[in-house]
Amino acid sequence: MHLDQEALERALHGELVSGTESVTREHLAQCETCQRSLAQKRADEAEIFSLFERLDGPRREPDIAVIRRASAGGPTVAGSQMRIAAGILVLIGVSGVAVYAIPSSLLRRWLDRSPRGPVPAVAPPVLRTQTAPPTLSGVSIVPGAATSIVFTSRQDVGELIISISDDAHITVNAPTGTVRYAVSGSRIAISNAGSVSSYQIVIPRSAARVDVIVAGERVWTTTGSNPAAPRSSASRSVVHVPLR
Repeated sequence: MHLDQEALERALHGELVSGTESVTREHLAQCETCQRSLAQKRADEAEIFSLFERLDGPRREPDIAVIRRASAGGPTVAGSQMRIAAGILVLIGVSGVAVYAIPSSLLRRWLDRSPRGPVPAVAPPVLRTQTAPPTLSGVSIVPGAATSIVFTSRQDVGELIISISDDAHITVNAPTGTVRYAVSGSRIAISNAGSVSSYQIVIPRSAARVDVIVAGERVWTTTGSNPAAPRSSASRSVVHVPLR
């Protein structure tokens, strides 16, 4: 009685069950038929590994002569070997996971011994935090016949966001603690030296005249329903005026 295929596979790869190992090795030592079967399996496996390595090699351009012979039914080089490799690839595509799990799987041993590149590093998740909007503070006055809003300095960043509304008061707001305000009659002075803030200015639609001045230069003005502005106009409900 000879060893079955599973026993030969396990003997070939050193995977014999401990309870039957001594009996199997004793049989192999005495049975020439099983010795020849084991040698054949070893040779077949080496050939298949060689095919895998060739498949892993650099891409080669097809040989037109070989293709013509194949289409005419003529012999091709290593035809049987390529059929074996094609069968292996189909097997991988259809049931690669299941074949890998078989104890004596050639696929598993080939994959285990194939070179693998470094495992790519996984970037840590980016935690996004929501920043609360800044708290605003400012001043509010009733517009006079002519009102001035004066910023003492220019800024590298920041802007004036001027809106026209139906409110009765002129208001100027900025993030709390960034500037100082001074009110005198119909004049609002904003000490903004070194600030990087932007400012929200609300102008009543009914205001007779309002001038916005930055570092001595008038940058925005309105006279009733006839707006005029050197750098920006009040013809829109909201305008943005840079402080540079």
